[in-house]
Amino acid sequence: MKIAEEDGRLPLKRGPKALQEKGIPYYHLTKKGILVRLAINGIEDMESQLKEFFDQSEPEEKEFEKILIKFMTTSPTFTYSIFQKYVKAFCEDKIKELLPFDLSKLQDISDENLVILKEIVLTFGKLSSQEKKEAIRFLDKIT
Repeated sequence: MKIAEEDGRLPLKRGPKALQEKGIPYYHLTKKGILVRLAINGIEDMESQLKEFFDQSEPEEKEFEKILIKFMTTSPTFTYSIFQKYVKAFCEDKIKELLPFDLSKLQDISDENLVILKEIVLTFGKLSSQEKKEAIRFLDKIT
């Protein structure tokens, strides 16, 4: 699936002769591998992984780069869930290819959680300052 590629070999001083001659391979994640890694909950240094992913991206894939990086710093769980749903859709054959990265591929997939999140964000943006405070107090009580 081209998620990782060999990045070199480390020679051995001890062990089987074949491994001493050829060394032990080590690997790095490809762009596709970084995308899959972003879909795993609890990874460390997710922000730098996201930046590395976009550094390797084509210009048409960078449409949501700024907002995803902003969400990563302010709402990492939400950002993780977006990548998790994207990769899950690929695993379930709802998306043909992981790359090129295109969030519009998720529009054809009905996901109640994403619909609810969108509805909350749009509603929250329309609330007055006082109503926002009340909504935050309400959400603090239920989470």
